[in-house]
Amino acid sequence: MAQSCLVIGHGFLGKPLCEFLHRNGIRVTSATLNGPDEATDYQQETLDVSDREQVLALGKTSFDAVIHCASSNRGGEEAYQSVFLEGLGNLREAFPDTPTLFTSSTSVYAHENGESVDETSETRPKTRTSQILVEAEELLLHENPYGIVVRLGGLYGPDRSIHLEKLLAGTATIDVGKKSRYLNQIHVTDAVSAIAHLLCASQAPLAERAFSHQLFNGVDSTPLTQRDCYEQATDILGLAMPPEAPAETKRKRALTSKRISNDRLQETGWNPRYPSFIDAVREDNELLASIRRKVSQSAES
Repeated sequence: MAQSCLVIGHGFLGKPLCEFLHRNGIRVTSATLNGPDEATDYQQETLDVSDREQVLALGKTSFDAVIHCASSNRGGEEAYQSVFLEGLGNLREAFPDTPTLFTSSTSVYAHENGESVDETSETRPKTRTSQILVEAEELLLHENPYGIVVRLGGLYGPDRSIHLEKLLAGTATIDVGKKSRYLNQIHVTDAVSAIAHLLCASQAPLAERAFSHQLFNGVDSTPLTQRDCYEQATDILGLAMPPEAPAETKRKRALTSKRISNDRLQETGWNPRYPSFIDAVREDNELLASIRRKVSQSAES
């Protein structure tokens, strides 16, 4: 494993990732636009990753690995351009030979008919934001000899699960239609373990860096249709099935349906703790408890 790691981003994914790496003896530096958000046992820096001079200044410090897992803070094209494309360009310049891992998104796959999708499948993003992600991936994989891209599915975990939140709040609906679209998700714990696993492999001797210069799908092992997801979750929770309604069209991500494979990632020796969203609903007590609290607090406010 790397002895030192720079993590760009300290949010829903970045924070538990930093904590995991720190617990495993890695010297972690977290760099984020908003700066230190609380006292931690690892270093936190204020950094605008789209600011070339700031990144180059940070580049004077040597790291064994760099992880870009910052979010766009729900921004649009401009935010994606600066955080992902310009940010990776700056990191490439500051750390040209440092193994760098970028967390992209499965939204780059535009498949609509429930097709089976792997890393060799064509990407035809429907939105400009997803197009920018593909450009950022290509920049890293073409320019960094030890670049790794992980296309993450919908992240969920304690305090964050749009499907559980809607079910518990009574606002969930099932898309009208004979075919139910597929959902591709990954628990944040499994996203962290996958990143750490690939990071460890990237530190092997140069001739053995088998996982470098590749991309991987970071999803669980069980793509579920929306209907199956809600049927199984409501059965566990003792809730009624949501009613049908037209699919939401005003959304940041395009409405797609595909069954994304994580075979390539599992072939490296990684396995998810929660092979499906339903496993997490059954086994992760904090997931359900935290979403119940969130829904309750929202109803009170």
